Formats: sequence, C-alpha cells, structure tokens
Amino acid sequence: MRTFRSIPSDRAELIEVPVDDGLVLNLYRFAGGHDRPALLFGHACGFAAGSYVPLLTRLTALADVFAVDARGHGGSDAPTADLSVYSSDHYARDLARIGRAVAARKSQAPILYVGHSLGAATLLRLGSLNPVEFDSVPWRAALLFEPPIFPSPGHPCHAESQAQDDRLVERTKMRRARWPDPEVFAAALADRGIFKRVTPEFLRAHAAAGLRPTTDETGYELCCPPAVEAQTFLAFNDASAFDALSRFPADLPLHLVGGDAADPERSWVTLMAPAIAARLGAPSPRRHFTALPGRGHLMVLEDPEMTQSLVQTMLSEY
Repeated sequence: MRTFRSIPSDRAELIEVPVDDGLVLNLYRFAGGHDRPALLFGHACGFAAGSYVPLLTRLTALADVFAVDARGHGGSDAPTADLSVYSSDHYARDLARIGRAVAARKSQAPILYVGHSLGAATLLRLGSLNPVEFDSVPWRAALLFEPPIFPSPGHPCHAESQAQDDRLVERTKMRRARWPDPEVFAAALADRGIFKRVTPEFLRAHAAAGLRPTTDETGYELCCPPAVEAQTFLAFNDASAFDALSRFPADLPLHLVGGDAADPERSWVTLMAPAIAARLGAPSPRRHFTALPGRGHLMVLEDPEMTQSLVQTMLSEY
C-alpha cells in the first residue's frame, strides 16, 4: 500500500503500475465518467497529478480522467541513490506502460492525452524515438502545453535555451526541500516568477500534492527532491528529440499550445514552441498550434477554463 498519494482517495482510485528499475508509479482514476472517453493527463516537472486536481475534477464532466505521478514525483517512487533512473527515455517508457494500463481498463479504447511541460515532452519523445512502445498504446489525439524540447546547437534559440536551462538547474539544486506546512509553501510560491499568475486554488492544490510529511513527522518535504527535479531538467537538455520530431507519427491528431513569446519573462520553452509545432507539421488538417497572449509556462494552472475548452474541442473533433 502506498504511503502517499497526490490525489486524495475521495477524489480518485489509486492504481499502482510497475515500471523499469523496480519502481512503481501512482496512476489515478477519477470518480465518475467511466462511461466516457479515456483521457490521460501528464504533469510538469516538479509537479504531481494532484497539482491539477481542480482542473481534472472539471474534466470528469467530459471524460473518464486518469492522471499519473511521474517517477520521482508525487506519490510515485523517487529513489535518489542513482539519478540515472531519471533519463528522458525512462520517462518515455513509463508513459507507454501507463498508457497500456489505462487502455486495459477501457477495453483498449483509444486514449486522449493531455500533457503539460514534462508530460508533453515525454509523449513527443515516446513517439519520435520509441515507436514500438508508442504503438503499443491506442492513442486517439493529443493536446500538448509547452513541451521542453531542447533545440539543436545550430538553432538560433540554442544559446539562450542553454543559458536559461543552466540557471534553472542550478537554482533547482538549491531549492528549499523542507517546509512547516503546505499553507506556508503555497504562500511562498505566490510571489515567485512563473507562479505569480497561478490562481490561489491551484497554488493550494500544488502545495498539498507536492509535499509529504517527513518521516520524523516534524514538518513536510518536497515529494520531488531537488536533486531529482534538477536531474529531470538535465535529462531533457539534449536535441535528440528535436532532431527526431519529423518521425513523430503523422496520423495522430495533435494540438500544441504555447505561451506569449513577447512576455519579457518568457522562458526558452515558450520561444521554442512555434518551431516545435512546425517540425510536427503544423499547421495542417491534423496538426494545430496556438499561442496564448498574456499566458506563461504555467498556462494550464493560470486559465483552467481555457484548458477545459481546448479539451472539449479535441473531444468534439476526434
């Protein structure tokens, strides 16, 4: 029995899914909507499935909602002795395992996938570089929010991307790991960079999902240890997926969403979104790209109504 889950038991059923390296991941299935199409949600790095509970609860009006805590995140196993288990290919293979677990519970019905940041990049890596694993899951369509797909050395955005990513990794290694309680954590996040536009409801959800009680019960600690989060950022800091995007299966309908590239605080991920979409074949009848004015990398948590509307459009079209 798992000792921590990022989504409470009164909101979702817990399904334990074994993956490589002897790890076990937490997959959640929300109550209600089991007769509706399957939708699987993948979260951002350093977050957890429970960080999105207010949105995922809304989505149960449209679909049978599943969400996963990636390895090293939420209630899933998070070993720190060997950080090599947090490679981009490990994350990709995990997603295939999770997809098959969802399909098994839906009589192999096609799965709609919604991915944010890490969750979005993982699907693109799976489809571009792990085709056999990708094909083992009956995907129906995908909605991806700002995947961090690192550019090739010759790309005009490479130098800025590298500099920003280097700073991010160093800051992440120094992240405060222990907190007195989730309320203090949420209050601290409210004044930080990309979290400034996140609604209080989602800040509280993220704080509750991202902290677990310490073993000595004297406070709380990050479910995703700083070393794991930093290693995950590093794992996606190579151009192999970007160079392979043209091999992503052309028959899968895909909508990629980016933030506001004119925002002075925008990240390299926002800057790269149009180039990633172009490599995936957008615009075309089955490939779309949307840039959202005034939105940052945490757009999913800034504007849940927009996210729900995009999911509803995907459902109606596919």
